[in-house]
Amino acid sequence: MRVNTPRQILLVEDEVTDAALAIEALESLKQEWHVHHTNDGTRALNWLHRIGEYIEAPRVHLAFLDLNLPGRNGLSILEEVRKDDELSRIPIVVLSTSNRPEDVRRAYELGARGFIQKSFDYEDFVRSLSVACEYWLCVSEYVP
Repeated sequence: MRVNTPRQILLVEDEVTDAALAIEALESLKQEWHVHHTNDGTRALNWLHRIGEYIEAPRVHLAFLDLNLPGRNGLSILEEVRKDDELSRIPIVVLSTSNRPEDVRRAYELGARGFIQKSFDYEDFVRSLSVACEYWLCVSEYVP
C-alpha cells in the first residue's frame, strides 16, 4: 500500500560542490520528495535518531551517504544505523568518489542498499540518482 506523503531524502555530504550538484540533480527529477542535507556524520546520526536540533526532523525514506565525512565517516554511520532496530530499515545508498572494491564490499557488508560512484558527467550522475530514487521511493515499499 503506497502512503501518499512526500518522501524524505537525507543527503549526507560534506563537499559543498558535490552536495549542491546532488541536490540540483534530485530536484531536477521533479518528484514528490524533499531533500534535506547535512554535512557531517555526527549531524547525520543526530538527524536519524532525531535528537538535539533535529528532534522535529521528519523520518527519512532514503539516505544518500558519502563515505569520507568529518566527524563520523560513512562506514561507521552504516554500522551504527544497522544495529538500531528502528533505523536499520532505512535504505542507505552510498555516494562516493571511491571505486575501490574493498570500500564497495565493506559498505554492503555494513548494510548499504546501493553504492553509486560519483560521476563527473552530470547526466550520468542524474541518471544514477534517478534510478536509486525510482526504486527506493516509487517501486519498493517502505514506511518509516
